[in-house]
Amino acid sequence: GLVGRFGHLLGPVKLFLDGPLFGDVPGNGQQADAPAALPPRGKGEHVLYVDDELDCCRATEQLLRRLGYAPVAPTAPARALEDFRRRSDFFRIAVLDLNMPTLTGVDLATLLLEHRPDLPVYLTTGYSGLWTPEMAINLGIRGILAKPVPPEVWTQTLEDALRHD
Repeated sequence: GLVGRFGHLLGPVKLFLDGPLFGDVPGNGQQADAPAALPPRGKGEHVLYVDDELDCCRATEQLLRRLGYAPVAPTAPARALEDFRRRSDFFRIAVLDLNMPTLTGVDLATLLLEHRPDLPVYLTTGYSGLWTPEMAINLGIRGILAKPVPPEVWTQTLEDALRHD
C-alpha cells in the first residue's frame, strides 16, 4: 500500500461505528477486534472534518469528541468552505475525504490553503486512485490517512500536526 508522511498505511476499508468495528477486511475473512479505548488527548482543539458520507462523518465526529477534540463535521464541501472562510482562525486542523462529489478533498484543501497556508490539512480515503502521499504533500497537504482511521492513528496524526502548528 501507500505510506503517508507519518507512516500511515493505506489499506482495506472498514467503518468505525460507536462500539465494535463492523465489516470484514476484504480478503481475510475475519472480523476485526474493536479498537481499544484511548484516553482523551485533545484539549478541545477545533478540527474541520469533511466527508460526504453521513455515517462516516458522524462516527468520526463521535470518535474525535471521545479523544478530546471539538470536531465540526459538515457533509457538504461547499458548506465547509463557507464556514471556514467565515472563521478560519477557529480551526486548528482540517481532515478531508479525498473522493467527494462537486468538490474533491484536493480541491477543497487547495482552497483552504489559499486562505490559510499554515493550516495542517490531511486527506482520508478508502481508495486513493492515482493520488500518492508525495503528490498530496507537494500541494501542501500533510498526508493521506486510510479509512477507517483507527483511534491511535487519529491521536498520533492530530498530536503531530498540532505540535508542528
